[in-house]
Order: sequence, then C-alpha cells, then structure tokens
Amino acid sequence: MVQLFEELMELNGQPQFNMVSPSEFQERLSIDDLRSMQQDERYWKEKDPAFIAKVRAGFNQYSRQK
Repeated sequence: MVQLFEELMELNGQPQFNMVSPSEFQERLSIDDLRSMQQDERYWKEKDPAFIAKVRAGFNQYSRQK
C-alpha cells in the first residue's frame, strides 16, 4: 500500500516517504523539491498556510543539514 502511495506521489511531483521506523516516516525534501514547491500555486497564489509551512520546514531542515 505504501508503494502505491509513493508511486502516486511521485507521479504528482511529490517526494516519496522516508521511513524513520516501521511505523513512522519523515519526509526529506531536496532543494529541487523545495524550489519546485515554491512554484506551485498553493505557495504563491493561493497562499495555503499548511503548504507554505511544509516548504518552510523543508528549507529549515535542509539548512540544518549543511
């Protein structure tokens, strides 16, 4: 079932799940994923608060990795 969701997510331009344990996942977004998300209308036009928070959290996580 997870593989199905990952394939659907990937087809829609979203990153796959990153499992931290058998029952939990943490999404890791690449810098390209984050830049692509910024081009999404939910970010700049609709200003979806949950989507914007996800992008910002991704940039925060990415900056801590460096």
